[in-house]
Amino acid sequence: MMFEKFKQIQKSEVSPFLFTRIEQGIKNRQGQKISAKTAIAALASISLLLLLNLAAINSGKSQQSDTYNSTYTNSLYE
Repeated sequence: MMFEKFKQIQKSEVSPFLFTRIEQGIKNRQGQKISAKTAIAALASISLLLLLNLAAINSGKSQQSDTYNSTYTNSLYE
């Protein structure tokens, strides 16, 4: 039933340059890809930067005083 309607569809004309345009688009996109070495180097750089930031944050926390002297008082309990 449903497939009989598809048999009635007529084929359309295709531009003679369509295939060459599609092929050129594929070649252009392949030229825009980055190499595996570049991707690994970028990932390593970002990872190193993240680790250095975490180390700096942890270093700053360890240098802070562990004692806490509150200068504020709760007026409800005085």
